[in-house]
Amino acid sequence: MTKQLDDMWTSKWVLPEHREALVADDRSLKRLIKPDLDEQEVAAIDQAIHSAIQTKGTIILTVFDKYELKRVTGTVFKLDAIIKMVKIKLEDPSAEDNECIWVPLRDILKAEMREVEEWDDVGWE
Repeated sequence: MTKQLDDMWTSKWVLPEHREALVADDRSLKRLIKPDLDEQEVAAIDQAIHSAIQTKGTIILTVFDKYELKRVTGTVFKLDAIIKMVKIKLEDPSAEDNECIWVPLRDILKAEMREVEEWDDVGWE
């Protein structure tokens, strides 16, 4: 479908209005449907977020978007129960220092704590 659209855009016969409509149609075909989470999954997400707050550990969130699932990795900076959002300080290498984003709790599909490697006192002397 994308190849056909590219061919049509290079054609002299496609009006800008038609091009916009074709792009909108193509994008709507790729739209995702948000799955409903059961109580167990919601409880696991809640527990992972609270655990990340207590341990100041890294959390990995799978976040629903209309066209793709996004992964957000970072530390939980704040959990706001009133607006039902969590503020994450990003650990993405492309993120600026101390860059934070707000993630709506309703869009989180999965939350998991990153395992921290603990080194025993090996005695490297």
